[in-house]
Formats: sequence, C-alpha cells, structure tokens
Amino acid sequence: ESAGDIVLTFPRAYHAGFSHGFNVAEAVNFAPADWLPHGLAASNAIRAAGRTSVFSFERLTWELAKLCVAAAPDDEHARRLATHLRQPFEQLVRAEINLRAAAAKAGITAEIDATRTRPSRRRHAAGRSASASADADAAAHGAEEEEEEEVELCSSCAVCAHLCYFTALCCNTCRSGRVICLNHSHEALCACPP
Repeated sequence: ESAGDIVLTFPRAYHAGFSHGFNVAEAVNFAPADWLPHGLAASNAIRAAGRTSVFSFERLTWELAKLCVAAAPDDEHARRLATHLRQPFEQLVRAEINLRAAAAKAGITAEIDATRTRPSRRRHAAGRSASASADADAAAHGAEEEEEEEVELCSSCAVCAHLCYFTALCCNTCRSGRVICLNHSHEALCACPP
C-alpha cells in the first residue's frame, strides 16, 4: 500500500491493520448503499459474538432513513438508497417492535429511548463542561445558558456488548448503572422485580 491507495474489503472478508514502528495512518471507511444488508448481517454477527461494534448500525439506518424522507421526490440518489435501505430497516424496526412488546408483556415499563432529543438543558457552573469558566461567568451574572443537544444514549449492553441505539433498559429502583438491550430478560439487569 502507498499513500492514496484504496483498499477494497468485501463483505464478510477478514481484514486487519498493523503498524511496526512510528507512523501516522488515516483511514476512511465508506460503503455503497447495496452494502446495507451485509451491514445488518455483520451487526448481528458482532452482537452474537458479544463484541462491541465500531458504530451503531441502528443509528446509521435511522439517519439514512431520515435523509431519504427529507429528500426531494425527484432525488434519484435518495430513491436508490431507500431501495437498499428498506429491507434492513424493516427488519430492525420489526425486531424492535417485537422486543418492546415482549418487554411490556413481561412487565417492564422503564425504557430509555435513545432516538429522542432533549429540547434544552440548563448548564450550571459545576465544572462539568469544557467551558466551565464561561458557565461560571454566566452563573455569576445570574444567567443560565440553554442549548439544544442530542441525547447520546448509545450505551453498550452489559450482556452482549451491543450498542443500544433504539432502546436500552436500566433499573430505576436499584440504579445499578447496568444497561441491557431488549434481547435479554430483566433478570440479566438486576434482582429487582420488573
């Protein structure tokens, strides 16, 4: 490989990187739209192996679906993307609906929906942010800064290490801090009743 070379990795192909000595390396990963069904299969295989994924496939499909919906009706690229996105997105949504129904049937009522956005958040001068001095100045003058922020709740499941983008379960009773995905019963979370 030389600078500027493109390396193609086909779906389900093993690949790895390795450095010997001092270097600076950069990689950009991209995939054509027809990769999406392979991406779903890879995401499921990673989940079954109990490994943490590099990115959330659920988030990728959700964001791509939002782009397709927002695109102009005559946008040919969005139409082709939607064609490839439909099958994996429908599988993800169907599985999510079934898992949520099973959780509700088991008596689980508390869920964290990671696709929501919190409309605003008040930041106080508690030294919790990188702009602590700006927060302190605002607090000293009696002002509170409000900002919109996306809630990034893509927690890793304590059982299978899956990145929980759509839904994650946590206990509001014991507040153990453990998070699990809907693929596991509440017994995997804690000893509290559902």
